[in-house]
Amino acid sequence: MVYKLNLLLLTTIFIANSCVPSRLKTDEIPADQILGIRIVSLRLSAEGYMLDLRFMVKEPERAKLLFNHKVKPYLIEKRTGARFLVPDSPKIGSLRQISKLPEPGKIYFILFANPGRFLKKGDRVYLVIGDLRTDEIIIE
Repeated sequence: MVYKLNLLLLTTIFIANSCVPSRLKTDEIPADQILGIRIVSLRLSAEGYMLDLRFMVKEPERAKLLFNHKVKPYLIEKRTGARFLVPDSPKIGSLRQISKLPEPGKIYFILFANPGRFLKKGDRVYLVIGDLRTDEIIIE
């Protein structure tokens, strides 16, 4: 199990380091206005190698974009523009919850890779889904 986790982390390090900063057409918009969710928390997890995003669904119709398995959410670090992706393993799949009908008031999660423990507590990131970018989120 430890070997598989290390392999997964090394893969995400390679992917994250090969990405370039993105320029999106949208301005910073609160998550509840564009996605129908409220960000509950963004915390370091797995000894700093993962970021655990928790969010509550407020408007299920608008939140469906976040639950679409074809849409790949990622975080952008504000200072450098580095991207942090959701790990996707062939055996366990993507490290996020997918639901056909998101329930209002329910809290869901997405885990993002943090290769090399690049992001620290207090850093600021943006959540990007498709062409939409939310306002900045501070890592707790």
